[in-house]
Amino acid sequence: MNISQRQWHTKVSRALWEDRITVKKAIGTSPYKLVYGKEAALPLTLELNSLALAQKMEFEGTDQREVKMVEL
Repeated sequence: MNISQRQWHTKVSRALWEDRITVKKAIGTSPYKLVYGKEAALPLTLELNSLALAQKMEFEGTDQREVKMVEL
């Protein structure tokens, strides 16, 4: 990711959100679900894009971190 040093603050909010909704192997769920007791509701367009990406990469057996890196 090539971000200007003056623009880093514009990316922090999204990066934190993505980290909070990502399932962690150590706890078997996302931090968001631990706090709120349910999965985060994502906008439909984001869910459709994620589904298309998962299908394209034949998601089975692919590590979630690899998928995130491709999305970025």
